[in-house]
Amino acid sequence: MTDFGVSAELQSSIAMCGTFVGTFKYMSPERIRNHPYSYMSDIWSFGLVIMECATGYYPFHEHANCIEMAQTILDTDVPKLPEGKFSPELIDFCSSCLHRDPERRLSAELLLSHPWLQAMGLSGLEIATNNVRLWIDELTGSHK
Repeated sequence: MTDFGVSAELQSSIAMCGTFVGTFKYMSPERIRNHPYSYMSDIWSFGLVIMECATGYYPFHEHANCIEMAQTILDTDVPKLPEGKFSPELIDFCSSCLHRDPERRLSAELLLSHPWLQAMGLSGLEIATNNVRLWIDELTGSHK
């Protein structure tokens, strides 16, 4: 599992945490509000990272202090990728991750079957894991 700054050990996939840690500008709305959170908070962070990778910039307007940054995340519209510039599948994938209500975000298991990942050849956990392993081997030169 990818860790976006959260280092709490979870007892199960539905376990809840009560700490306030992590990279602030990627925190989900429920974490900013200091509400209990779960893996769905990481789905929010993942959606922001994918969107940032696609566009080349952080999706929300950035502020110099964390209070204004938190207000922006809580009060402005959830960012969306512009239509016409990106595939409808990628737009839907990011939108599926970025709901303010964590109950409306797709789980990691459902995201693995999303058409955007399917089109990228990532049709399941085993294939995704193998692809990540290959990418790491290429980056580190271990594939030689």
